[in-house]
Amino acid sequence: MPNVTLQIQLTDAERAGLEAAAAAAVAAVGNPDQERRARILADRVRALDQIKRLYAVVLGFALTTGITNAYLCERALDKFSWEAGSIVVAPVISSASLMVLFALGAERFLDRRYLQPDSPVATRWSLFIDLFTLGLTAAWFVILSNIFQAPPPNAPRLSLGELRGFQAHFIKYLVVFYLLDIFCLAINLFRGRADPEHRRAHWIWIWINAACAVLLFLANRYISDMALPLVGFSLIATLLTAIHMIRFAVDYRHTFKFYYPLEAI
Repeated sequence: MPNVTLQIQLTDAERAGLEAAAAAAVAAVGNPDQERRARILADRVRALDQIKRLYAVVLGFALTTGITNAYLCERALDKFSWEAGSIVVAPVISSASLMVLFALGAERFLDRRYLQPDSPVATRWSLFIDLFTLGLTAAWFVILSNIFQAPPPNAPRLSLGELRGFQAHFIKYLVVFYLLDIFCLAINLFRGRADPEHRRAHWIWIWINAACAVLLFLANRYISDMALPLVGFSLIATLLTAIHMIRFAVDYRHTFKFYYPLEAI
């Protein structure tokens, strides 16, 4: 019978949380009150780690599905063109840029809300709201990743017109996604206690989401899709990619303190 070695890999944040819990447990030996506090901290870290892992798994599934569908659509094209290629690639770039920021934001949000020294004890209702908002955004990423669908093997090849239809649906669902995220951000912003950096980051995300939703809605409604001169890329696909690259830069630049603590140790 072959020998099997099980290796468990932890992220830096997970390792730091477990080390803090272990250090607290060592320091608490012999003191019943400190032992109780260390046990509670360790239990909370484990519970939040499970939520983070589940969120990361769903986002990873959505990203993998989106890349796979894009590849299958490119393979199923009746005739390749730079316009068709840009339509296939733009949703992947847009979704991936959003997933990176959402993964970082969810991680820090849970830590700030539940693992700070002065964090209030979570109620069933408060934790359910956070699970609902995180689950809603993760599920919508899965929906977005499945909009582009390659035809079955024996069906006619995928045409440029069908790709444009997929792109229009993707942008519509993306606008809805931004509106849903604004709703989730508003819920988290106006309930409970939040530090100034927490509130600042949420307001920035609300305004960025609103701006992106308006721009995408107008582009999808009033700009006729066409190939750009010289390069031949789809105009709307190029705008979709550019909007999300700018969105990523603005978000990352102005909310970096929320994503990563800058205080010296």
